[in-house]
Amino acid sequence: MKTRLVFILFLLGVFGQDDIQQTFSGSTEAEIYNSTMFWGSYRPNLYFGMKTRSERPFLTGLMWNTVGSRSFYQSDFENMRHTCEQGDNMQRYGWIRHDGQTFGEQEVIDKKMSLNVSTIFVKNPTSQYGGEWSYRVRVTSTSKDQKIVSLYNYFGVDLLPDERLDLIGKAHKGLVDVGLTGRTKDLGNFQIAVLPGDDVEDLDDYTPKGREYSTSKDLTRTLYEGLHVAGEDQLWRVRDPIIQSLRKDQQKIFSSSVGKTEKKKKGREESDEPGIIVPTLSNEAPKGSNMYVFQRVLRTPFQFDVVFTHDEGEGATRKRINLRDDALHGESLDEAIQQRRAAFDASFEEKFHLQRKSFTADQQRFARETFSNLIGGIGFFHGRSKLQKGQSVVEDEARSLFTAVPSRPFFPRGFLWDEGFHQLVIQKWNHDITEDVLKHWFNLMNHKGWIAREQILGLEARSKVPEEFQTQNEEYANPPTMLFTIDRLQKISSGKVLLELLPKLDKWVEWFMRTQKGSLPNTFRWRGRTANHTLTSGLDDYPRADVSDDELHLDLITWMAIANKLMWSISETNNRPYDTYKKRYDTYVQTIEELFWDPQTKAYGDVLHGKAGNVHVVHKGYITLFPFLGGLIPTDSPRLDAILDLLLDPKEVWSPYGIRSLSKSDRYFGTNENYWRGPIWMNINYLVLQSLHNNYIHSELSLDKQPYREKAQRLYNNLRSNLIANVYKVWKETGYVWEQYDPNDGKGQRSHPFTGWTSLIINIMGETY
Repeated sequence: MKTRLVFILFLLGVFGQDDIQQTFSGSTEAEIYNSTMFWGSYRPNLYFGMKTRSERPFLTGLMWNTVGSRSFYQSDFENMRHTCEQGDNMQRYGWIRHDGQTFGEQEVIDKKMSLNVSTIFVKNPTSQYGGEWSYRVRVTSTSKDQKIVSLYNYFGVDLLPDERLDLIGKAHKGLVDVGLTGRTKDLGNFQIAVLPGDDVEDLDDYTPKGREYSTSKDLTRTLYEGLHVAGEDQLWRVRDPIIQSLRKDQQKIFSSSVGKTEKKKKGREESDEPGIIVPTLSNEAPKGSNMYVFQRVLRTPFQFDVVFTHDEGEGATRKRINLRDDALHGESLDEAIQQRRAAFDASFEEKFHLQRKSFTADQQRFARETFSNLIGGIGFFHGRSKLQKGQSVVEDEARSLFTAVPSRPFFPRGFLWDEGFHQLVIQKWNHDITEDVLKHWFNLMNHKGWIAREQILGLEARSKVPEEFQTQNEEYANPPTMLFTIDRLQKISSGKVLLELLPKLDKWVEWFMRTQKGSLPNTFRWRGRTANHTLTSGLDDYPRADVSDDELHLDLITWMAIANKLMWSISETNNRPYDTYKKRYDTYVQTIEELFWDPQTKAYGDVLHGKAGNVHVVHKGYITLFPFLGGLIPTDSPRLDAILDLLLDPKEVWSPYGIRSLSKSDRYFGTNENYWRGPIWMNINYLVLQSLHNNYIHSELSLDKQPYREKAQRLYNNLRSNLIANVYKVWKETGYVWEQYDPNDGKGQRSHPFTGWTSLIINIMGETY
């Protein structure tokens, strides 16, 4: 309720009271929220793209390549940018500001092409069809030389029989007045205008022309191509037919060049070698096209405004764009962008208090950009999952998911245990978005109470996942980190959403206890293990015992204790029966203390149960910490003292850059895949700080019950300082936050940008636990 009120006040500040009252007259808070969320940058796997939050989405996207090749055997367009790829070796890219609803500003520094591609979108929310929007693309050179760039904007939707998408302003040689008009069930009547500068003539000086260029078209015009993309979930493949079209045109230019060479040999024409080759689109749009691509070839610097508005007129008969006076473009878009920047910066400080905590202006910028990349990485996915059913693999029914993603280039899809951490940051900004995400995730639950740990919904999502990892098994779990988010939400929200989720939460916990139970009472074991991996635990290659049905896993029983403690708290707060949850919690905590503590190593660990008795399998590191992370160890327990000593010991898990995932003294440290065998991960480091802060420093118990408080405070201060310093330093050096950090030198490792749970650094800076 409070967040919705704040957002409405934000709208009032940006658009004005009269406009908002007229726009949302008679609308409920839910309708206002849904309207502002219908359109968004919900294609996180692209450098830039927008789509509607619907099962049959309208897609937009941006592609580009530089032009400069004089060889027919080296095509510039083969390196066309579209999807985020680590192999593109971008110097940096990501959202500079993004509020998750109405505004986003991004910068892409394309090192290989020497380009800075800026994209900014602004939504003007209305109560009908999800509002209107504009986005601006500005391209500049990062070198001293001007660059010739071929830029492609595309728009498409799967059309029903009574829907349409039509080109405005057909011309044989290309387009002057560029745009589309259409009508769909989700969007009503609409118009899309692509406006290069204030008017077309402004770009003439930036258009490459003359005998220096080998091309088949007039480059002073906007080129276009219409495509009829048939089949479910196929529009995202737009790059492939565009590449084919450009290859076809390149062959046409080649044939023309060969003809000129033959004429020269016969003395009929003075000709020279081919100029800079500029393949172009066909300037054709077959009847029934449901995807349109617009191409413009220009010298840097240049910019375009793309404007989407609702259209009550007969757009299909138009030959020219007809924008309303209040449509955002040119100077009006300039003004809106400045307003949104100021509103975002003010709101960010209000939420996270980093200026108040004396962080420098550049550190605040680092935090804003890291947050923006997290919330700007939220995507909307719809499609079918592949499920293991006995010995067969089948496709589930189509489902939808609204979720953040761990990494735009490497993991652009939903991960169950990652999302719980993502929402610990996002809920601080806007808990309506978090509640929305939670509802989507829990709507994926099947009738048994299972939620797949990895959501690979549809063909586009599958295209980024090796086939052997695409199929999900209904017996395999994943850490229920959503519980941390729900615990936070019950303290700040009205509680309505939590009450709605309570039956599914209970079903989820019951599924865990039924399908993951261990060989001893009140114990648990992750299913889906292999000799070297426990992917279901989230800690993939962390060393465990040999695979056995008699393994008892410390982290999983801790998760079950946390789950039942939360269910107890929610139920008690809402005057519901809670005795069962309390009893389970007490039982699991007792079992951890009696069964999983190893007196010899003075650490917690897994247990291997056998006929000869129980054997502790202790590999000091993240697994060892789980009872501490869950706040299950009493504040005056000597075992807490032992865990604090472990955390502070540089021969074990302490490093100047954060807590190592595995002890430096363990024989498996740094071996084989070395994924969770030493590298520093932000999610577990955050949980260490959260537990220290909430359970062992700011406890309400009397001081005589907190003998280790001073040690906990010292650990907290040093760890927090080290994490902030290193992640910020690496960001300054590389332009990215990373999936993990090297325990030896603190350098970023593996996928980047990884603004999933590494964005927890913002909560650490703001001390939000």
